[in-house]
Amino acid sequence: MVAAVLCRAGRALLVHRSPSRGWYPDVWDLPGGHVEPGEDPQRALERELTEELGITASVAGEPFARLRGDDFVMDVWVLDQWRGEAANQDVEEHDALAWLTADEMTALRLADARLPELVRAALQQSSPSPQARPSHRPRGASCGRLHHIELWVPDIDRATRSWGWLLSELGYEPFQQWAGGRSWRLPPTYIVLEQSPALLPGGHERTRAGLNHLAFHAGTREHVDALVVAAPAHGWTLLFPERHPYAGGPQHYAAYLSDTDGYEIELVADDS
Repeated sequence: MVAAVLCRAGRALLVHRSPSRGWYPDVWDLPGGHVEPGEDPQRALERELTEELGITASVAGEPFARLRGDDFVMDVWVLDQWRGEAANQDVEEHDALAWLTADEMTALRLADARLPELVRAALQQSSPSPQARPSHRPRGASCGRLHHIELWVPDIDRATRSWGWLLSELGYEPFQQWAGGRSWRLPPTYIVLEQSPALLPGGHERTRAGLNHLAFHAGTREHVDALVVAAPAHGWTLLFPERHPYAGGPQHYAAYLSDTDGYEIELVADDS
């Protein structure tokens, strides 16, 4: 199972399970639910939050906590950013929502008696003391992370063949598609390719001022090597072959590739 502590202004959201519900009825609990077979826990929680509350969230990284019971194991993530206003979308399962402090939860009939302490710790993590946070720094657990990268390409179909293969090999999943563009997502970041009608002539040149290359964590050295072998069939050329795989230095195991349109990527092994 998966669940979320949604944090807002020192309070967390609880849902009340309907008294007619078969499993854990008439109790307050965190929003969340079951992980479907073959589903990633993070994607399962994103799905559950949309189905239950009508909000869109990006769930990434390791869970904040794991709760074990006689008949369940539940991983819990802490979120303080999402899109949309939480509202009860699953009226058959829930009959109320409430934003509560950890102290207010102690007076309720809860699905798990550990929830107040879990929520208290989550709220402290989400909202550190004012003395600990510079006054100019925006709040939010995602602050400073890269939201997305957008590359304008001269041929979207050609770029999709190269980048679609590579991003899939790195764990990205198709995210958006429209007439002139595609995107792939590995939360919390997504990468966009677009053949924009506003694109100026001249093509991309990585040695000019501007973007030189994108660098990705690429797993083990063996995975980097496998990507290098497969890359030419998908439109990528190995750069600096005479110095590969140490073109970045004697302690830096990585592959540098360029696609047909001159975009460069760096695939970095985990131990580099």
